[in-house]
Amino acid sequence: MFGRDETVRCANRSTKGTGIGGIRQCFNNPATVEVTVRYGDGALEFDTHVLCDECGAVLKGDAHSHGYSVTTKRLHGMTSAQERKARVKANAKLVELGRVYHDGLALDKLDAILSENGFNTLESAIYCGRDGRSHEQVGERTWLSLTWHKMEQTGRYEIVAYLS
Repeated sequence: MFGRDETVRCANRSTKGTGIGGIRQCFNNPATVEVTVRYGDGALEFDTHVLCDECGAVLKGDAHSHGYSVTTKRLHGMTSAQERKARVKANAKLVELGRVYHDGLALDKLDAILSENGFNTLESAIYCGRDGRSHEQVGERTWLSLTWHKMEQTGRYEIVAYLS
């Protein structure tokens, strides 16, 4: 028996017209991420879309360029073996991120590493203080540990982040 294709498709798909937020449209790709763009303070004004990876990355970059807050969440989970391999790959990049001092907390870079390895991006939050720590779930079986210290003389940040 032939059934309908029940796959959720990218909300930015079409063969004509402009896409969400004016971004280039894909053609009927499966949806893999849920992207939420928050405007202003984000409490009341936000849009959430289910998109393919390509459209999600483009929308996220466009929203960041306009100063909006963006969070992404994977729609389909990974097996424990896939998640373990993704953690190893992401941790290698997080080590490299921690080898240099940053002007801020480098949250965009952290989000990029998480996203490109199949994990959820960081939730919107207020990170404050010369020293701080955050522990956040970014995958079904994966947590991000983030610690920072602001250097006295230079004002630059030392960041230590890893997935467990």
